[in-house]
Amino acid sequence: MRGRRRLVVGISGASGVIFGVRLLEQLALRPDIETHLVITDAARLTLAHEMG
Repeated sequence: MRGRRRLVVGISGASGVIFGVRLLEQLALRPDIETHLVITDAARLTLAHEMG
């Protein structure tokens, strides 16, 4: 049997951080996929601004 698939999601500081967040939420429901997040400092600021 094959192991879990690994997926790296990168989020930059551009507008639209919500799309990356929603993708990670959906992938978290998949036990066959292991996710890793790479996020820039600018993305952290955008995330705070766009999502409160």
